[in-house]
Amino acid sequence: MIKFMEKPTHNRTQALQNLQRFIDEYSLVDIKDNLFDLYKAWMLTNANTVDGDEVVNMLVFYDQLRAFIEQVYLLKESTSRQ
Repeated sequence: MIKFMEKPTHNRTQALQNLQRFIDEYSLVDIKDNLFDLYKAWMLTNANTVDGDEVVNMLVFYDQLRAFIEQVYLLKESTSRQ
């Protein structure tokens, strides 16, 4: 079943619940695989139509988003052990 996250909110409690739900529903490996699939799809669709700077920007964004997600998981693991 596909679930869609609620509309973005400025409510801190709801935002943390949404983040926790996302972390609980997807394994880190699945997220990284899906993120890479999205990046590959973007590259296959757009690499010939955009300039090199945009390709580099997308690669940097992909890499930073992947690192951010890994850090969220590490934070979750460290807080759940306490």
